[in-house]
Amino acid sequence: MSATTAHKFGGASVKDVAAIKRVAELLQGTLGTEEHAVVVVSAMGKTTNALEEVWSLSHDPAEQKMRWQALLEEHVAVADALALPENAKQALRTTWTACWDEAKACEADRMACYDAMVAAGELA
Repeated sequence: MSATTAHKFGGASVKDVAAIKRVAELLQGTLGTEEHAVVVVSAMGKTTNALEEVWSLSHDPAEQKMRWQALLEEHVAVADALALPENAKQALRTTWTACWDEAKACEADRMACYDAMVAAGELA
């Protein structure tokens, strides 16, 4: 049995379109040589910080929702620039909406709300 190789990228390594393209180029040169490989991509650069800022706006629901929506649109713009298919962008919107709904459903428990909101960066 051969070993599985994991490649994990997040933060600065996937911060924008150019960085994501560099990761793709790196993987194209590597993945063909590995029998079993897994690629894990977490939050784009500064997304977790931005989500923490959104979380801190719970005292101003309108501003909080506006910032949340702006983050979604930033991610969709990256998907557009990468020429991802519409179903991928719809999956992004669906996941983002589900994370928002989860965060809002647990507002009575601020730490659970924080966990749900910050997790969105890892899922998006």
